[in-house]
Amino acid sequence: MDEDTGDPAGRESGELGRVRAVVDTARMRVDTAWRAFITHTQHCATCRAGVDCDQVGELKQAYLAAKANAA
Repeated sequence: MDEDTGDPAGRESGELGRVRAVVDTARMRVDTAWRAFITHTQHCATCRAGVDCDQVGELKQAYLAAKANAA
């Protein structure tokens, strides 16, 4: 049993646990979108040359949207 929360499994339960799960999911979406954006820019010859390709624009917008939704 977790002595701090009284939770027998040592996990948060109830409303706090659900809120934390939502926050963690939002962070994961931001991290995933960021990784996709950065990975693309590292592997795309056009992006490496300093010019944004069409796909990187979409990836950047997806990252910015995920970031805004997480806030």
